[in-house]
Amino acid sequence: MSEYENVHPSLAQHLPGPDLSEAQPLRPRVFSLIRDHDVTGVSGTGRVADGVLWPDGSVSIRWVGPRPSIVFWDTLTYAEEVHGHGGHTRIVWDDETEES
Repeated sequence: MSEYENVHPSLAQHLPGPDLSEAQPLRPRVFSLIRDHDVTGVSGTGRVADGVLWPDGSVSIRWVGPRPSIVFWDTLTYAEEVHGHGGHTRIVWDDETEES
């Protein structure tokens, strides 16, 4: 398999850089889930999980805390729909600074 693949359409909005319609190397992107308000009373607030957006568009999330677990999603959108709690949980990309 070549190190260059066409960018999966679901990734275009999440990958920085030049024109994403051309073939380029894809790398996983690491993020944290930051919860501002714990609507369920289970996870608490602050950094509640770490995640990876994989080149094929799938996502893995590792929950932190006393009962850690890992969950896999087909897309970031699906993960946000379940764990975003109506905007109370944010995705913070490790490769972005607070100023950008």
